[in-house]
Amino acid sequence: MAWTEGPVPLWWEEQGTGEPLLLVMGHIYGMRMWYRVVPALAQRYRVISFDNRGIGQSRPAAGPHSIAAMADDAFAVLDAAGVSAAHVYGASMGGLIAQEMALAQPDRVRSLVLGCTGCPSDQTAPSARFASLKYRIPLRLFAPLMKKSMYGTGTDRALIEEDVKVLLDIPVAPHALATQARGIAAFRSKARVSDINVPVLVLHGTADKVVPVELGHELHAAIPNSRLVLLEGAGHNYTTDATTLANEAVLEFLDQQEARASS
Repeated sequence: MAWTEGPVPLWWEEQGTGEPLLLVMGHIYGMRMWYRVVPALAQRYRVISFDNRGIGQSRPAAGPHSIAAMADDAFAVLDAAGVSAAHVYGASMGGLIAQEMALAQPDRVRSLVLGCTGCPSDQTAPSARFASLKYRIPLRLFAPLMKKSMYGTGTDRALIEEDVKVLLDIPVAPHALATQARGIAAFRSKARVSDINVPVLVLHGTADKVVPVELGHELHAAIPNSRLVLLEGAGHNYTTDATTLANEAVLEFLDQQEARASS
């Protein structure tokens, strides 16, 4: 557990031993929301996670929270951990950050897992206006709306309540949430992701209401030699809806990359 150095101090932690795996969390959530993922992956990998700027224990930044800037943050975490290159697993906004990492510094990314994300274009990017308005609502009031939009219809209510309890205990800076959302709205990668030349696993729930599964198919089609795993009935929070299946798919993919590297 430590802080990164630099203009935006970020809080990062690690668990497990083995080859490094960096987890990059999505919008609103802090690294604690990986709590259903870390125990499984840390059995075989050195799992490094961190709070994005303005979330959890990480400090906010004065300027824009562009995806490129947050990719630089992720590299700063790797630097602080003494890691030259790692497997990178990004979820939702974290998947956009992971894409940018692989495009900006491909020598530092060994493989990518892109969960519940897409490759935005002018046609598919979210509205910047909505990004500015919705954070006028306190997160505690916004949470009940998330219950309806973030999960599949068959998810155990007790699991959802566990997630909400963790989420509401994570400190957030409303300014940071709004600027993150504007960063997401401004990000474009569809025309660039074909340049990603590391192995890629695309994970997506078929019942995702936030990033529809069609965008997962589009991402898979845009990245040569990527692999697509669909989680039937899972929503945007597929790590809760399909915890075991998702973790097993990630471990199988990572283990295959390690086997190839050692052969």
